[in-house]
Amino acid sequence: NIDLEYWMTSLPPQLKSWPLIHLAIPGSHDSMTAAITKSSKLAPDAESVLQKLKFLGPLLRLIMSRWSKTQAFNITDQLKCGIRYFDLRVATKRNNVYPYFVHGLYAQEVLSMLTSVKEFIDIHPREF
Repeated sequence: NIDLEYWMTSLPPQLKSWPLIHLAIPGSHDSMTAAITKSSKLAPDAESVLQKLKFLGPLLRLIMSRWSKTQAFNITDQLKCGIRYFDLRVATKRNNVYPYFVHGLYAQEVLSMLTSVKEFIDIHPREF
């Protein structure tokens, strides 16, 4: 039995000295999409045809939210499941200071994810 939350801590001593490039690191695709909802706004990375269909409003976002959301777990839950590599797509949002994660639609602010990662690392210092 492997506790995925602590898999790096549990590595055999000989593997802990290997460069990360030689290890298979579990990752997630479109990692920050758990926060996408049918209320999420269209993001700049959306295909141009979708940008042209923007006038469909809530109907388009409902369909897109089902397509865009590829992760059910937030960043903390992914880290607890052993994920250590994240596919992050970022874009700015008009009138906002901080960038947002995107995948066709806006997800959450980058700062909130960084805060969650810091909290995980503070509790799990040997998992970094």
